[in-house]
Amino acid sequence: MVRHLAAVVAAFALLSSAVPAGAAAPAPADAGKKPDRLADLLAKLRKPAAFKGDPKDVALGDLLDVLSKQHDVAFVVNEAAFRNAGVENVREAKTVVVATRLDGLSLGRFVDMVARSVGAVALVRRDYVELVHPAAVREMIVESAQDETAPPFTLVSAVYKETPLADALADLADEYDTTVVISPQAGDARNAFVSARLLNVPLDKALDLLAVQADLRVVKRGNAYLVTSADYVGLVHETELDRERHKAELERIKAGEPAGVPPVAAPAAAEKTAKDAARALRTPVSVECNATPFAEAVKKVVGDTGASVVLDPRLAGKADAPVTLKHDDLPLEAAVRLLAEVADLRAVRVSGVLFVTTAERADKLRAGGEGK
Repeated sequence: MVRHLAAVVAAFALLSSAVPAGAAAPAPADAGKKPDRLADLLAKLRKPAAFKGDPKDVALGDLLDVLSKQHDVAFVVNEAAFRNAGVENVREAKTVVVATRLDGLSLGRFVDMVARSVGAVALVRRDYVELVHPAAVREMIVESAQDETAPPFTLVSAVYKETPLADALADLADEYDTTVVISPQAGDARNAFVSARLLNVPLDKALDLLAVQADLRVVKRGNAYLVTSADYVGLVHETELDRERHKAELERIKAGEPAGVPPVAAPAAAEKTAKDAARALRTPVSVECNATPFAEAVKKVVGDTGASVVLDPRLAGKADAPVTLKHDDLPLEAAVRLLAEVADLRAVRVSGVLFVTTAERADKLRAGGEGK
């Protein structure tokens, strides 16, 4: 949630002996560059919390005022969102944070604990932190809206610029107290450079957005995340399906029903076709579009690669959503997935075909074992 990446480190060389007397020192390389307020805020949130005293039973408003003065960070409580949810005077709510010591605890994590203790979610904005009611966040995140009893979500805010994927994943794992494992099947893709500006993005989606830039996939296992190759994900998926089929077959035998017909091995021609389809989806492409209709951008990227990309006919006007993206030397499948994300759509691979549809339909396909 409110735990974030410090992205800006400034270095200045004092050229006292190297610059002749009376000569003007050269201007810094980033002179005139617009300051990155989000990166500055994230850097402050990663510094140790400097709250003295017991944070328990302190009015939320009073505690935030103290933190604001000590850390030069603006905090805003969205009281209207709480009133809409039937909660009045949230600034007067008493915090329920019990900590024997705050040494080493970052400001971001401390604010996250405080927010959770009063039933709030802390969101990082460009230059301030906003505390809102969870119901307001569920409206922003469709996946979470399906469960009204879900606890506050883990939202990621971070900035990465040409960072090795392995380093970015390790940073997220450390900052958000989660387990992220890169499998050996990922190969050299773990060192691919990734760039992202993430603001209040669910953790699983943040990992997906980083991994897909290296043509890798993320699989959740319990409370851990495995980053691996698309082919290995397919193998794991097939293994799970085989296990389920075997389980169902045993249940039928126990119930006295006739066993099913053993699966017939796929012909060599079919195997070759599947390999060709997978190879086409890995074709390196370049993406350069500026407010281009999504369907047109996808058509341009696919070109004559031979890859099978199908747009859901039920998308209607969503297929014309303007997308802007520029990236060189990207696997075709990764390019289509990124374009789909920009258009608020999702791409699901179904038997060698990349099917683009809405997020809800994509989740149903994955849940039903039809896509990945």
